[in-house]
Amino acid sequence: FQSNVSGSQVYGGLSQPSGVSADLNPVLTWETRLSDLRSGEGIRTGSISVSDGTNSRTISIAGASTIGDIARLLEANPPGNRVVTARVTSRGLEVSLNGGNLLIGEVAGGTTAAELGIKHTVPAGPGPIVGDDLNPQLKLTTNLADVFGGRSRAYVNGDGSRNDLIVEAVNSGAQYNNV
Repeated sequence: FQSNVSGSQVYGGLSQPSGVSADLNPVLTWETRLSDLRSGEGIRTGSISVSDGTNSRTISIAGASTIGDIARLLEANPPGNRVVTARVTSRGLEVSLNGGNLLIGEVAGGTTAAELGIKHTVPAGPGPIVGDDLNPQLKLTTNLADVFGGRSRAYVNGDGSRNDLIVEAVNSGAQYNNV
């Protein structure tokens, strides 16, 4: 029979949004694929320039497939006799230099440094340059523990390159900060 009440009103099938939103970006890990960054748009292969204010180094990311590969390339190709430290945080990259004025720019009109969130054309001293949120894509295979916020992390710096000890909480949440 006909009625002036719709099925969604009778059964409550539709409701108004709660007004609460959550950033469901998974945390960034060394293994996060470049194709999953920027909400699935990915990072175009190209080159970036890293400078200490005097010496520059051009780094091609053509062979990189993960954000960890990018961090390794940055550290393996410092300008001059400098040491570059590249860390993968829960949101993006963090790049610093052991002196000089850190600059990260594009090569030949590219957009790679900007897409990686680390383009910085104003001298930053030794840094760090804290990169933008790279917004990894949420996928069906994403570990649920990696979805709701970053985990607390501490670094114990060792001498030389790639000798840092990284201590990371198993679970996310502010209760592990400053432990």
